[in-house]
Amino acid sequence: MPRATYTLELELAYNTWTNITADWRVDAPLIIERGIEPGERVAGVGTMTLALHNPDGRYTPGHANATPGFEIGIGARLKASDGTTTSTLFYGRLAEIDPIPNPIVGARRALPLRTTIVVEDDMAAVHRAQVGAFPMILNAAPRDLVNRLVNKSFVAPGAFAYWRLGFATVGKLGQTATLSGDFTGKAFDAGQSVFAWAGDTWQADQPAAQALADTVASEGGMFHIAADGTPVFADRHRRPKHTSVDAALGDSLAGLQAIRRAAHIANRVEIAVYPRDIAPAVETLWTLGSVIRLLPGLPRTIIARYVDPNQLAAFVGAQSVVWPQEGEDYAANTQADGNGEDVTAYLTVQVILGGNAAQLILTSRWPVRNEPITITRFTLRGVPLRAYQPVTVIAQDDDSFLAHGLRPLRIDMPLQDDARVAGDIASALLANRKDPHAWLSVTVEATASAALLAHALARDVGDRLAVTDSNLALNAAGGFIDHIRHEVQRGGASHRVTWVASPADLEAYWIVGEAGFGNLGQATKLGY
Repeated sequence: MPRATYTLELELAYNTWTNITADWRVDAPLIIERGIEPGERVAGVGTMTLALHNPDGRYTPGHANATPGFEIGIGARLKASDGTTTSTLFYGRLAEIDPIPNPIVGARRALPLRTTIVVEDDMAAVHRAQVGAFPMILNAAPRDLVNRLVNKSFVAPGAFAYWRLGFATVGKLGQTATLSGDFTGKAFDAGQSVFAWAGDTWQADQPAAQALADTVASEGGMFHIAADGTPVFADRHRRPKHTSVDAALGDSLAGLQAIRRAAHIANRVEIAVYPRDIAPAVETLWTLGSVIRLLPGLPRTIIARYVDPNQLAAFVGAQSVVWPQEGEDYAANTQADGNGEDVTAYLTVQVILGGNAAQLILTSRWPVRNEPITITRFTLRGVPLRAYQPVTVIAQDDDSFLAHGLRPLRIDMPLQDDARVAGDIASALLANRKDPHAWLSVTVEATASAALLAHALARDVGDRLAVTDSNLALNAAGGFIDHIRHEVQRGGASHRVTWVASPADLEAYWIVGEAGFGNLGQATKLGY
């Protein structure tokens, strides 16, 4: 029976990996769960859970024998080799460390003999990060928005070897190290859409994960973290053009399901888009609601969210903002009522402009020590960009409605502003989802054959399967891997991998001039 060779490593120092495979407790299962839930477009937080041998406190933070650098937040990765190719099965950062105590023996408790760790991939960082003062971007490509949101959340591991400000361990710029490019360590499609406006619908305190979901949904693409930590954005044409099979499976499967669920049918598709309107002139975007007291040398940061004074818009952004002018837009005084000395000249104003809010950093340079000054008024002016209540476009299939009952699918696309685009998207989704399809769940025992071992180690989200099983009426049924689970027992004596896949039928589009994409109306459908 073929068997993989595993390597478990910790990043105990920046971009320096230490092999700790000898301390992996193989009497406990190693579990990896990662990828996109079926029917969704953005991956959830991937996790790897395993146990480490801890006889002397080496994996107990704070212990006298603790391994230097072993703490929450460090990198961890698992690699596996089939003798020919080495693949990374998981990359992430320590999110949980649990030294498990032994029972009390006599009057004292013995040292923990194992430590359970949980490692999370960088989707966890996307959920922790906030959008912040996101700039207004005109005619934005989906890739550029995804890239900005990823950069706000984490650094792709593929960029670690390049020079980074504040990290002396990566050498001197221009000598032993170089700058990374905008997309170093990332795998991003450009996208098929162009968003006329982006950034005006995202609040500064909104999770980056939500903004990422808005972007991906508005494009109709997918986002996930690859096994090696590479962030991947696939536009809506990636899967339709992926017609080659990565793994043909049929014999020797450890488990197979072909589930048809009513929840996967959609015979009434509703797409909401947000038309924009640019104001004809400069208006007030934000006004300070109460006075602010500042002590000398202590900066105060304020998030100034743009508002619509007429309360007509669902969202208000700014196509442009007038840089605040001393005296005209803001004033400071030694007295809160404004009747003291005018000290506006001693106020330093830094502004970071965002699409629907600005970040103000206010600092007093008043020379009188410990004496506060008061900002009595502050106004931001600019040209508003209003996104009114959404326009909803509906596409419905009556035959499917009669056969399966009403199965609505509602999608919000905050970055799309054109109802005609919404109509195209709704029609394509309706063609995909109006009929039942088999959603596959395939389990293989990697040690059953060399071919299955190679697939178990190499396959990732977005790979295409072809599954044959006469009992389930599957004849090279196509599916794209969305979610992956690894369960490694006894150090690899058993290694089971489960791939949950969405039907490739959902992505069978007809493309003008492209061979191998079927005949329109027969094997494939018109896409968008």
